[in-house]
Amino acid sequence: MNDRSCAWCERPLSGDGRRRYCPRPRDCRQAAYRARRRARGALRPRAAMAYIGAELQARALALDAMLPELVHRENPAPGVHCKAAAGLRHLVDELVHCAVLADREAGATWADIGRHLGIGADAARHRYGRLRLLWPPPEPEDADPTPPRPPEGPRAAA
Repeated sequence: MNDRSCAWCERPLSGDGRRRYCPRPRDCRQAAYRARRRARGALRPRAAMAYIGAELQARALALDAMLPELVHRENPAPGVHCKAAAGLRHLVDELVHCAVLADREAGATWADIGRHLGIGADAARHRYGRLRLLWPPPEPEDADPTPPRPPEGPRAAA
């Protein structure tokens, strides 16, 4: 009995055992390829979200430790409260931007994103449609520690 099935749609497969997807049409293979590409594309925004989340948590804990002291002080430094709140707001905005990028790379529609943000699809597309992830910066191409190999062949000696 054949217990093999398509890796995408799980329909039973027949044949020599080399296939992972349905033979014709190639919809399953293409759909699996697209899903892998979407998942790979969402890695950088997800990594940025993890880093920003950790930074947000650290700043929130620091603010939590600082607030009792500021409450009991008679004349706190001017602007210290706004500075702390603005730093948190900036991190939250960056976190939302990375979340939108991750969702778009994962295949979410603008309607899905807008619904979760409490705005319409057109407003979400207008607000976040031109976002690009500039952070974390990609590794520079010239940072490869291995030296380039010398050319080989008859033209290398000349």
